Amino acid sequence: MKTQSHNLHEVSRRPISLKHLARAAALVALSVLAAPTALHAQSLSFAGAQTTIASGFGAPVGLTVDGAGNIFVAVSGDDRVVKISPAGVQTTVPASGLNSPNGVAVDAAGDVFIADRSNNRVVEVTPGGVETTVPASGLSLPDGVALDGSGNLFIADTFNSRVLELPWTGTTYGSQITCRSTYTYPPA
Repeated sequence: MKTQSHNLHEVSRRPISLKHLARAAALVALSVLAAPTALHAQSLSFAGAQTTIASGFGAPVGLTVDGAGNIFVAVSGDDRVVKISPAGVQTTVPASGLNSPNGVAVDAAGDVFIADRSNNRVVEVTPGGVETTVPASGLSLPDGVALDGSGNLFIADTFNSRVLELPWTGTTYGSQITCRSTYTYPPA
């Protein structure tokens, strides 16, 4: 028993990546949802209609919605990002050479940002189809991207166990800032 307790203690002191923390939270949520009690069944009831927006994707893993109601889906298994208009029309965002895109975000100007996981980069595609690689150095399997109201770009840099911020200067992105490089549980 002492060895098991010691091993558990050692594991709890290791830095945890954001991806592992999210997976752990998802497993806890699934285990709670799977508990066959009347309380859980009652809390999960849904009275509205459920609609399939699109199907047939090979591993859709990330999505976002822009101000016009377009849905952008990062389809990791198909190596593409799909835009679905409010009318249901699907188009592929013109990004070349994607390899397991996992995250997607759209800014107010309509620029699409893609976490191109297996290429260790983040790609920006303008509404006109101009593609550029975002100037973030040393990425290792980026899984997510997000933008704040000021246009600052945040990148979940999974295997480096960090979140990066690229501040928007009004015309370009400034130098990257590491928001948090590791998370230790339990906190000191």
